[in-house]
Amino acid sequence: MRRSVIAVVLSWIPLVVACGDDVVIGRGGQGGSGGFGGFGGFGGAPVQGGGPTGGGGDGGAGGNASGGAGGEGGNEPVCKVTWAKSFNEQLATEVTALRIGPQGDIWVAGITSTIADFYDGSFRESVFVSRRSPQGAPIWSTILPSSDYAYPRGIVVRPDGTAIVAGTFRGSLTIGDTTYTNADVNNGFIARLDGTGQVLGGSRLGDAALVAGLDETPDGDLIIGGYFNDTIDFGGGPLTSAGASDLFLARLTAEGEHVASIRLGDAEFDTMTSLDVADDGTIFFAGDFLGQPDFGGGPLSDAYLGFVASFTDDFDHRFSFSLPMGDVFVSAAPNGQVDVVGNGAGDFGGGQVGNPGSSNLTIVRLDELGEHVHSAGYPTMSFGMLPSAVSAPDGSIWIVGRNESGIIIDGDFMQPVDEGDFFIGHFDDDAMPLYAQLYGDAGAEYGRGIALTAGGSAVVGGSFEIEMDTCAGTLMQQGDPDGFLLEIAP
Repeated sequence: MRRSVIAVVLSWIPLVVACGDDVVIGRGGQGGSGGFGGFGGFGGAPVQGGGPTGGGGDGGAGGNASGGAGGEGGNEPVCKVTWAKSFNEQLATEVTALRIGPQGDIWVAGITSTIADFYDGSFRESVFVSRRSPQGAPIWSTILPSSDYAYPRGIVVRPDGTAIVAGTFRGSLTIGDTTYTNADVNNGFIARLDGTGQVLGGSRLGDAALVAGLDETPDGDLIIGGYFNDTIDFGGGPLTSAGASDLFLARLTAEGEHVASIRLGDAEFDTMTSLDVADDGTIFFAGDFLGQPDFGGGPLSDAYLGFVASFTDDFDHRFSFSLPMGDVFVSAAPNGQVDVVGNGAGDFGGGQVGNPGSSNLTIVRLDELGEHVHSAGYPTMSFGMLPSAVSAPDGSIWIVGRNESGIIIDGDFMQPVDEGDFFIGHFDDDAMPLYAQLYGDAGAEYGRGIALTAGGSAVVGGSFEIEMDTCAGTLMQQGDPDGFLLEIAP
């Protein structure tokens, strides 16, 4: 609760190389008339991570001999990154989820491995949970050891300062004094921690289940969603998949006791990619599908592979339909609306977005009935990964992710370096860009989690390799990869 390939013609697009460079470069003004007019002043010098530079003023009118003096340059851009911190540990660390706590502190969940885990053939990935100050300084960290693989997908922080983390693991996972073990399949988990990092308890969720998201209702119950095959039981009786994989929604108390659970899907593959709960308890979720599953509003069209759906917190169907996009992420927006972000092209209700078959970072807003409000697309060769997003109270939306081959924002082509860069964009309540940036260097950078502070700043978490340059400083890798947090002003 909060919260085919397109051809790019470069001849007319100013090339902006990332690593913290500005999206827009300032220009000089026009020369004056008559004689050779003076050149306009240059815009302010770009600052890494800052906003657009100002344009230079117009040149003065030319006389019989020479033109007038050029106008003054534009203002220097403001650095929007207020601070940036790496985890700076001799561990491979990746942030996968984060949330702002009741005191403004930052709660982070992710995966971690020692260097030995990468090179002794075992490749163990464990869960870490960390509490950080509002400026990203570490307070404490707790590791939940795994014998194989574990990946947290959501974290909730309650008013009393306790936190609940949910995700997926394989092999064994130790939560407090209990070790949960499964065969070579994925299982879900929930872990509860207090404000000092002590583990209060946890549970294993079903068989062959992958968790896609975790949130809470206004009265403090947990909503957890994902997909599974075979059978899963949250305490209310077994749910059995109809085919290759089906969706699940479960409502649990904060202590993990069953309240309600349902299965959704058909005999084909149905997967959930994200989940969010609005302030009034309305549930939004999204994913991918094959076939024609019926979630309660009629069979979905098999012309598309993505979907968005909404249920009440009692699991009554509100709306569901397919979308011409994949890697779909949802975020509850103000006034009962929902923002849907993904990679696609088509008509979402307001006209064509992108060329048919092209790849675009696409933003769609739907109202409380699922009707189109607005939609926009930003061309990209490949967005590279499932994005994450959070909608702000003012109706704007922040999006983070990874871009591997460039993206066009407001007419400017942003080029990632080498293996792909961490992307962040801030878009207004009409899905028009306010700020967009790629960060990275020769390695691979990922933006995976985002949350908003009470002041409207965005705190972003992810991972990077080698170094990552921001206007608030250069982060140097210690682990391989290293986790990061940074804050961007609104």
